[in-house]
Amino acid sequence: MELCELCQGITLAGLVTKTGYLHRQSFEALQLSANQCDLCNLFLCATLSAFEPKDIVQYLEKYSYQSQIDLKACDGPFFEPGQLERLSTLVIHVETLGIATLSLYTDAAARWIEDCVTNHVECSLVDPSSLPSEILKYRSPLPTRVIDVGSANGSQSPFLYESANQFGTYVTLSHCWGKTPTLTTEAITLQERKNGIELSTLSNTFRDALCITRGLGLRYLWIDALCIIQDSPQDWQRESSRMGEVYRNALFTISATGAEDSHKGCFQKRSAPPLESVKIDCHLDDGTDCKVYLRLPTDHSDTNSFYDDGQAAPLNDRAWCLQERLLSRRVLHYGKEQMFWECHKLSLLEDGSQCEGWSWKKRGFAVMRTCNLEQLSQDQVDQVTGAVYTDWRSTIKRYTARKLTRGTDKLPGLSGVANMIQMFTGDQYLAGLWRKDLPWELIWSASFLAPLARPATYRAPSWSWSSVDGPVEYPVIDLNTSSAVEIIDTQIELLGHDKHGQVKGGWIKISGALVFATGAAENRAESNAAAAIIDAKILNESGHETGSCDFDVEESVPRPVACLLIRLRNGPSPQFRCLILEATGDVPDEYRRIGTGILRTVPAAVEMKTIIIV
Repeated sequence: MELCELCQGITLAGLVTKTGYLHRQSFEALQLSANQCDLCNLFLCATLSAFEPKDIVQYLEKYSYQSQIDLKACDGPFFEPGQLERLSTLVIHVETLGIATLSLYTDAAARWIEDCVTNHVECSLVDPSSLPSEILKYRSPLPTRVIDVGSANGSQSPFLYESANQFGTYVTLSHCWGKTPTLTTEAITLQERKNGIELSTLSNTFRDALCITRGLGLRYLWIDALCIIQDSPQDWQRESSRMGEVYRNALFTISATGAEDSHKGCFQKRSAPPLESVKIDCHLDDGTDCKVYLRLPTDHSDTNSFYDDGQAAPLNDRAWCLQERLLSRRVLHYGKEQMFWECHKLSLLEDGSQCEGWSWKKRGFAVMRTCNLEQLSQDQVDQVTGAVYTDWRSTIKRYTARKLTRGTDKLPGLSGVANMIQMFTGDQYLAGLWRKDLPWELIWSASFLAPLARPATYRAPSWSWSSVDGPVEYPVIDLNTSSAVEIIDTQIELLGHDKHGQVKGGWIKISGALVFATGAAENRAESNAAAAIIDAKILNESGHETGSCDFDVEESVPRPVACLLIRLRNGPSPQFRCLILEATGDVPDEYRRIGTGILRTVPAAVEMKTIIIV
């Protein structure tokens, strides 16, 4: 079918007017036209997906005070009440040569930001009632250096600006560096960047981020590659330790979620619209020809475009970017197929759909932004901090499954999040673990996703997940377990000034039951033969199997091991989760971790010892 004369006359300008635009005088008229027009048929399908036919006219008369059907383009849930009532929803996909253009999405982004700044308590550093309505007056401490993006009309070139502790409004960029070289700031080019930055020298992602910032009427943009002196270890260490503040204080973060490197850009060529879309040929305000596709909303309840373009996007495979996303109060994602909005209160897709796919960000960590521990009872404090530690362990699982170019960044890549937790809980940070939660956090193990590897150079104590490369996970919390150890003392030697960053040494003095046993191959036929394995069984002094263990990396068996009982699972068949240790041989009662295990039977006479684990 072709479009009716009415639908052929639809324009973008008409759709975005505040009052919408008259399409049909009645639902009956829409039904008749649907037999001859693809777009009218799509409107009818959308309406029938929300209402039974007998209820539609009654709904129109009740809420619209008239039976006519109007069309209006709006930004998902930010439909302005009092103008029109929503009957049903369609998704609008605008294409200019297959590329999403800046001007089409600036209005949506600005409305999302302003609604969040003025209405979302969860997303504000201060009481929103004290904020002016204009987002441009939102001010926070500027980072050490920012890019002054220059004027929107391009009459002034961008340049690197040293803020000298000024306050202002700024935006951050989260992006994949990739393997292709991109423009950076080094000691020798610092003054050159301060003098000016030619747009032609910027990668596509950097240029797009600058244009987005300009398009929203904002002045300052922070990009790590340009705002940190890349060949200065001192500057890198100082600025990376402040990264938590940089992302937390930004008005929002531009996330090049769908770009594999900094040259792909935020605005990428999109795939063809779905076959069930109806196309209208239109013009933009500047005269550019474009195609407008309308379709029914996508079901985002299962594996879908949200997951493919969001969770599984290139940026979400990079370790550093997890911290950037966690710390940012608002994120504007530019995916390969859609633009996404994410804040502490909600997640939205460009097509107006809300999604809970990132709700893990809104549990314990969210409590830290709205809760004062001094005003809570001890039981409430325990509950809140318990949720924070649970989220930390969940974060470690996600973080270690991501890629990290330099192993030395293992701890710095989460230092901002760690700093936020320490300020909230007052707990002691121990190379990736929290002292008050040690009986849980010590028992991380290799994930089934991939084996672990221990780097050739020292990075962290053996009991820290940061001492190995590869994905780790924690066991599911069992409320029937209790701690079987006492933490006597701890010590961490820092490599630099960042107390949540790189370390050069550390130990834990811990008191508990130590069971000496043998680690052997699971396969009975190989149990007496030398082999390098990950999974093993634990044999007691009589050679009987008493439990199982997972070595952190491949270890030769059979071998003597020491099992430190960490947590007891109560019940009819009690069992212990334990650390699998080996003596260092350097100092009496000094051990290093080599794995974790479960003991199902424990000797009647268990040796209680105080040991050091390095």
